[in-house]
Amino acid sequence: MKERVFSEDGEVRWIDQPASGFLTGTIFIDGSALWPFFPDLRVAGWSCVQVDATGALVAAVSGNVPVGVLPDQQARDAEDYAALMLTRFSLPPIVVYCDCNGTVGAMKAPQKAAEPQSARAHIWRRYSAVFLGELVEVK
Repeated sequence: MKERVFSEDGEVRWIDQPASGFLTGTIFIDGSALWPFFPDLRVAGWSCVQVDATGALVAAVSGNVPVGVLPDQQARDAEDYAALMLTRFSLPPIVVYCDCNGTVGAMKAPQKAAEPQSARAHIWRRYSAVFLGELVEVK
């Protein structure tokens, strides 16, 4: 059995990284996971993609979900981690599109999602600390 490396640092890959280093405007986020039924093999990844008014790619950033941050490596973990990565790789104002209802709900009410009983409270505390009061529209 292969041992996983527990790390807060995940590998990040860019496509057409903006000179500023930040995405802005219209951004689509997504997360996915492979091998969900095999705990020792699970691996999750995330992406944030900026598009222009015509829907054409402007820039994209993606990476793996660090096991040390979200050890279950499920698809929902990856969706939420993509939202968290907006705090690192975007500058408001932003309009964010996400296909996961749970993540959309948490993005719209991050303080509620950060309540202690939440499995991903640590993600939403960080998200809320950065984006509270900022121009972030979630769809």
